[in-house]
Amino acid sequence: MPRIAIDLLGGDAGPAIVADALAAYLNQPHGGSVCLVGPDHVARELLAERGIDLDQRIDVLHADDCVPMAATSHETVALLRQRSDLTSVVGVDAVRTGRADAFVSIGHTGATVAASAFGLGRLPGMGRLGLAVELPSMRGPVILLDCGAAPHATAEDLVRFAAAGKAYSEALGVTQARVGLLSIGGERGKGDHLT
Repeated sequence: MPRIAIDLLGGDAGPAIVADALAAYLNQPHGGSVCLVGPDHVARELLAERGIDLDQRIDVLHADDCVPMAATSHETVALLRQRSDLTSVVGVDAVRTGRADAFVSIGHTGATVAASAFGLGRLPGMGRLGLAVELPSMRGPVILLDCGAAPHATAEDLVRFAAAGKAYSEALGVTQARVGLLSIGGERGKGDHLT
């Protein structure tokens, strides 16, 4: 069972909603182990309120703060370079060092993407980062890539995203993956010239 690092501070609704989700996950019979990333005292208090004891399934990785949801991309990169005590940095470092198999955050997407690039590096030749989402369909999984990390992608980026999405689909067992380009429309003010 994979060990997941979870950002306690990420998101608009505050840490209580993350703690609620964690409690629901841990109450399931198949629930694996987690690393809760955030202030130690806040994590312990929220878990105690929900009747969850710290045991071998829960590890708290202390982080003082998170990147604010309203931070611009320039502010985000500056914060990530200056501070090692942010949840996105600590969570990604847990993956890098093998303490966790994955990092999940409902917080600042740019902070998670940038911290991953800084902490884990990039695949050779990949260039601009893209976010992939697996969507269900009647004929099997659909991989949507990029779904928000690269709003100003170049034609070369789109080709790399297509190759990455095809490889992802094949890893999921799709034997004849098809590649398509999705645009939000051709009307004035929608989409961009490239798509």
